[in-house]
Amino acid sequence: MATEKIGVLSTMEMLRLIHDLQAQNMELQQVRAELTEALRIKEALLEQANALLAESHQNPEASSMHDPVTGLMKHRPALKVLSKQLARCKRHGEELAIGLCAIDSFKTLSQEWKYKVRNEVLRWLAQTLTANLREYDSVGRIGSDNFLLIMPLKPENDAESACERLCHQAADGRIQTSRGELRITVSIGIAYAAAGSTIKGLLEEADVALDYALKQGGNRAIYFVKA
Repeated sequence: MATEKIGVLSTMEMLRLIHDLQAQNMELQQVRAELTEALRIKEALLEQANALLAESHQNPEASSMHDPVTGLMKHRPALKVLSKQLARCKRHGEELAIGLCAIDSFKTLSQEWKYKVRNEVLRWLAQTLTANLREYDSVGRIGSDNFLLIMPLKPENDAESACERLCHQAADGRIQTSRGELRITVSIGIAYAAAGSTIKGLLEEADVALDYALKQGGNRAIYFVKA
């Protein structure tokens, strides 16, 4: 009887061992998939950086239009795009929205990060924004951690849904940096263009909405409502 009892215990232990090994294997597969994705992003960023570097040597004017860290449009070119889109939407009676996107607690976090890590985070966010916007949307870096989203609207979509999706994508992402894995959240202030809207007015409205989103704890998209 004693021998049979030991045999039963050994079988149970073996089943637990198999279960543990299967769980470990699944974890390893997930880690491998995450590392593969991180490597793909790094390679894409490196390819983008090399292309921008080559372009800057061939065309100095083009390099002055793009941010060297993220590859996005700089402040002035982004405002030119916004000006053209605003004029086009007014001319055709279409709708336009902009979003001001900022990393939550960026000032505090950047004090903890090294310069290289900060740039890695900004590049990752730039790629995340670009990858999750539509092909006719535009994005530029207009401040240390401020990104301008220019979003012409179609009848079937709205800016809130697009910006909420961007917030979720940022929060769910895992950024592989030289310091290790980091995670961030972002907030977005949205402003809708009206008949008499100006670039200055739109930016001010989006900034008010962004400030409110940050004061509410961040990790959210809020649109400006006129009093």
